[in-house]
Amino acid sequence: MPDSAAPVTWTVIELELIIVRHGETAWTISGQYTGATDLPVTPDGERQAALLRPLVECVVHGRDAAVYSSPRQRALQTTKLVVPDAAAVVEPLIAECDYGAYEGLTPDQVSSSRPGWDIWRDGCPAGESTRAVGRRADDFYEPACRRRPERSSW
Repeated sequence: MPDSAAPVTWTVIELELIIVRHGETAWTISGQYTGATDLPVTPDGERQAALLRPLVECVVHGRDAAVYSSPRQRALQTTKLVVPDAAAVVEPLIAECDYGAYEGLTPDQVSSSRPGWDIWRDGCPAGESTRAVGRRADDFYEPACRRRPERSSW
């Protein structure tokens, strides 16, 4: 029986992602879940980001690059310190997870009211599910693969 399916054509797109997490905040020190709360980086967070700059410059050197940042001030501050000359695109699709009712709580606080709780399995009441976060990532990634970044000066 002949195969009547149309042949599949694949387009290979080379895309290298360099993902940088924001520098330290007061809530990363205390271990509190931080999603929508718009905290700045601490002075140590600023130092962390500044120390990362030469590494990122080395990795990206001479290549086309696009820079995207979450709209949270901690991410924007980190971006500015790591790639100060880049015109970063603020992209809500890559914003931090919404922890809903668990925003600002520590893992111990959540576990005391929900023993055995696992963010990946159980999600957060009034927050985002891991599936929703994954969909946002996919919604960012697919178009990013099709875009050709403008040449960066850094």
